[in-house]
Order: sequence, then structure tokens, then C-alpha cells
Amino acid sequence: MASPRPQRVSFFPYSEWDADREAVAFIALVDGQRARCIITPAALSALASSPASTSLETYSDHRDAVEKLATALILEGRLDGRELMIHAADATRWLALQAEQAPLSAAEAQVEPPAQLPPESLIEPDSLTETATADSSPTPGS
Repeated sequence: MASPRPQRVSFFPYSEWDADREAVAFIALVDGQRARCIITPAALSALASSPASTSLETYSDHRDAVEKLATALILEGRLDGRELMIHAADATRWLALQAEQAPLSAAEAQVEPPAQLPPESLIEPDSLTETATADSSPTPGS
């Protein structure tokens, strides 16, 4: 029987350089159990619009995106025991999915602006009638 899909994922604010794997390691809490996440420098570069001088700095600068990617992979069932390895291909695929979904969600959230009304429509109809009557009626003494 397959294990159930994870339901809750959160992250510790801890990260370190794993010299053995030459990647950044960080810790996720998956349904109450610790899981070690590893992200390669190539994956970090794929996520970062402007990579920092070190992979740890890039991770720190783009931590939100890294954690969203890790969450998506964990929820897909990518945990191997208690470890998740994130490669550049994972980041590229995730970014492509985000780009596809972004216009749709923005369009759904967008509210049509009210139609522009011509300036004359701002004048009350009664005042138009009074002005027209006053202009068209002969003035006394003319």
C-alpha cells in the first residue's frame, strides 16, 4: 500500500552549505516529520533572476520561491525517504508552470474598470434643461 500524500509542509529558517553534495541544504517539516531538502546551485540559478555571489546568499534572497518549489515537489510525492533533491530541471519545470498559471490567475482577479463617462454626463439632467431654457428664452428688455 502506497503511503498517503503529505498534507502539511513548513520550513525551518535554517540552511547550510553541504560540501559533500556541493548544494544548499535546508529542513522541511512534512506532516510533523523532518525532511532534509537539497537544492543544487544550478537549480538556485534557474530560480534567481540575479544570482548572488554564493549559493547560500542566492538561497537566502530567493527563499520564498525555493520553499514554494520544495513544497510542490513534496506534495507530488518526490520525497525519497526523508530527503528531497531539487535539480535545475525541477526549477525550470516549476517556473514554466508558474508562468502558465500567472496570466490566468491575474485575469481572474482583474476587475473591469468602470466605463469612462463623457464630461457632459456628469451634469444633472435638470440643470441641462434649465440652462437650455435660460439660453433660449428672450431676455427682458432686448
